[in-house]
Amino acid sequence: MKRTTILLAVLAIAALMTQPVSAQATATQTVNLTVNSIYKLAVSGNPGALTISDMVVGASSASTSDASSNYSMTTNVANSRMTAQMDAALPAGLTLTIALVGGNGTTAGTVDVSDGTAKNVVTAIARGAANAQTITYGFTADASAGAFTGSRVVTLTLTNP
Repeated sequence: MKRTTILLAVLAIAALMTQPVSAQATATQTVNLTVNSIYKLAVSGNPGALTISDMVVGASSASTSDASSNYSMTTNVANSRMTAQMDAALPAGLTLTIALVGGNGTTAGTVDVSDGTAKNVVTAIARGAANAQTITYGFTADASAGAFTGSRVVTLTLTNP
């Protein structure tokens, strides 16, 4: 009997020692997350001067080009597009074209921007980044254009569809 009492006492003490301790606390937080539409575009610098100083005898025009500049872009908006717009139209008989390597979009090829209106140059741009994509400018002068000296600002814009 003594043995049973001692055994029961030991079992009771063991049961008390194995009870889980309920001394804990919790707290919760709500974290708001947002990713805005991102359109980032940079160019490497200005292209070289486009100078026409000679024309073949009997030719109706002469051209020159430059592919020394490039662009890099990042967007998280699917199906974006890039436009090019010159700040002022060129005089009659002069043509400025631009061609951009498509990167992660579809190039429009060689685009005439001489009239000063915005033109699509890359379309269907996927989300992501494109680095050091070549920009090629072409300048053509008709024999009837006459002498011209000037500069124009071409603005590239990465935008939504």
